[in-house]
Amino acid sequence: MKFSEEKCIKALQIAQDCVQENLSISKYKEWRNGDKGYPNEMTIILKFGTWNKAKKKAGLPLTVQWKGTTKKEILNVVQNGEKVEGKKCVSCDQEKALTDFHRLSKGVGGRNAKCKDCYNEYKRQHHHENKERMNLKSRMYYIQNKERIISRQKAYRERKKENS
Repeated sequence: MKFSEEKCIKALQIAQDCVQENLSISKYKEWRNGDKGYPNEMTIILKFGTWNKAKKKAGLPLTVQWKGTTKKEILNVVQNGEKVEGKKCVSCDQEKALTDFHRLSKGVGGRNAKCKDCYNEYKRQHHHENKERMNLKSRMYYIQNKERIISRQKAYRERKKENS
């Protein structure tokens, strides 16, 4: 069944009224529960480009992702008997050397606010909790860039063949 932009917008508005909280893709999917009378989340994203663009057209509050880090001062940390520059991890609250933080140009000292251990744990947990959304995002990217991806893969295979 083909859905117009108007039907997609109406479905989002109805879902928002029923859910009574910020309408995420997973909440919409749960609300729709396979009902063929409403467009699925993939149809809506394809129609508008992104989930937030669809929500904006429907007059719904957008999903805001906060990516700020807490500014902490650079500290002198003792590591292996030497004083080195370091900072305090915002997650585990331990003082560590700057080398124990991933690089981040906008971060204090050019490093991430979370230490490598905490950040890696966060990424593992985030991936596990959002696997479905991440897969959907990958599928969407492939659908929107299919020709470019295929031509890049073909060129790579040809270069590899020549070098063999």
